[in-house]
Amino acid sequence: MHFSNGGGKCYIISLGEYPDPFVAGDLINGITDALAELRKEDDPTLILFPDGIKLNPAQLGALHSLALMQCENLKDRFLVADVIIANPADDRYRKTDIDAFRTAVGMGNLNFGAAYYPYLRVNIPRQVKYRDVKDKVRKLGANVDWAASFIDPADVVTLNSFNALNDLVASSTAIDAQLKSFLGTNASLEAMYLARKADFYNTLSAVPDVANISTADFNILKTAYREIWNFQYTLVHDFLDEFVRDTGTPKLTGSLLTELRTALQGQLTAPAPNFFSPLFNVDKISQDNANLNPAAPANDPMHTPAGRTWNFAAFATAIGAIGPADPTGLVLTPAGGNNAGGRQAAANNMLEIVNKRADEIFYSLYTTVTNVYRDASTKEAAIETEVLRRIPVLAGVINYIRAESFLLPPSGAVSGLYARVDNTKFVWKAPANESLINVIAPSVKLELTQNDELNVDVNFGKSINVIRAFVGKGTLVWGARTLAGNDNEWRYVSVRRFFNMVEESCRKATKQFVFESNDANTWVKVQAMIENFLTTLWRQGALQGAVTDHAFYVAVGLGKTMTPLDILEGRMIVEIGLAVVRPAEFIVLRFSHKMPES
Repeated sequence: MHFSNGGGKCYIISLGEYPDPFVAGDLINGITDALAELRKEDDPTLILFPDGIKLNPAQLGALHSLALMQCENLKDRFLVADVIIANPADDRYRKTDIDAFRTAVGMGNLNFGAAYYPYLRVNIPRQVKYRDVKDKVRKLGANVDWAASFIDPADVVTLNSFNALNDLVASSTAIDAQLKSFLGTNASLEAMYLARKADFYNTLSAVPDVANISTADFNILKTAYREIWNFQYTLVHDFLDEFVRDTGTPKLTGSLLTELRTALQGQLTAPAPNFFSPLFNVDKISQDNANLNPAAPANDPMHTPAGRTWNFAAFATAIGAIGPADPTGLVLTPAGGNNAGGRQAAANNMLEIVNKRADEIFYSLYTTVTNVYRDASTKEAAIETEVLRRIPVLAGVINYIRAESFLLPPSGAVSGLYARVDNTKFVWKAPANESLINVIAPSVKLELTQNDELNVDVNFGKSINVIRAFVGKGTLVWGARTLAGNDNEWRYVSVRRFFNMVEESCRKATKQFVFESNDANTWVKVQAMIENFLTTLWRQGALQGAVTDHAFYVAVGLGKTMTPLDILEGRMIVEIGLAVVRPAEFIVLRFSHKMPES
């Protein structure tokens, strides 16, 4: 919604993956940590966390207060807050939701944030697949059996296609879970491999003198070398072997299982060099006494695959038939031994093998594994298209869900609107009386009195901006107030954000004068620079006044803004006053009778 409504670049701080179960404490800690990280960045001007509506009002209010404090400290950003609706399915206005928000947000730094209500019913496109509705569509309290209810038993083609689709969904779900579990907190398989390879190189470079490498340093290097190859055997074992295992239940089913088994068996039985022979060959070379001894003595195999249980019979057979070491293409130093010279030779041989074999073997395995995921996705999409063509009722359900509107908190759309108004009408234009894109309607329809109650909080001034639907106009943001609605100076969003912009611009522009002479020459330069900037803004309509003297002032100098003590302590104080334009929130028309005069 941010991008649909005109938003541009933004910082997205991930708090987890979509399928992960919601845990309130994790979300609170995640947002707290994210705000701490965001504090280090200078670019962001808006803060929002739409997922916060999953918390209760007190929890979200505490996070809003934390964000408002950051906005006040840095004075270059602004909070866009959502109001939690306890029962989103109820389209009636509930004052309890408003009271809960106003109570939880506190009283501090309110001019640095604005709140919006209610949720939005949106129609952004959604990707819905059969796997998303599988075993989730119910009729009369029971899951719909698509095969029994909508496929003619005599229609073998449709039935086979539907069963194949279920097999592919099961396979994809299983291997996705396998990959997620294997990766843990790592970004990718490639990242895991590159980290091990970098560790080997770093370990080798940390050795003061390879020619006289100590036993302790050599053992550390040997471990780093072992990890590179052990990881690659782990890929074969935990992925390919688990995908197609003969014993137990393989991760893959149906045609995907049959095709991968056939492909792997073909590679393993092909004459060398077949697909796995380079990896097997490295294992033999590493354990050859003439090359890496004592890297791999008999009682400490480097990375032998024999130490694993192989469940795909073709793997076990191929491993048992590994031939002698073939160092073709490698320049290896002989006579490795448990002495300084032997350790140096073994270290050099490890480096030679890693340089010339590691990437080639890993990326072959990596391609094979990723192709399984790609093929599963491609086949699932193709068969799903065919199944939906053959089962119109299932296609109708999925298309209905794709087209159905759903509720989202307004902060994402509003932040995009802020950016759109900034780009087209500048930051001093109030982001109100502007339409929202991809919005069907607000989730709650408000009466005028309810709108007024939200806009003006007579007790504590915590204004909440309303999003309303107008006939012939669409859905408009119908409010421009900050949470400090009773503050005449900081009542409006545009005023606060304009000050943020000017303060940040002047702060960065004056950095060039840091450590310059604190005298009249520098003061004149600073004053002229800021006045030129403000004059430009005045001409564009940001400042109110017939002449510049009415619109702003800039003062700097001894006896004006500074005392002799300020100069002695290294302070140059610049005072800037701005008459910012304010939105015409209420247009009052007064009518009266006029006596006839002619």
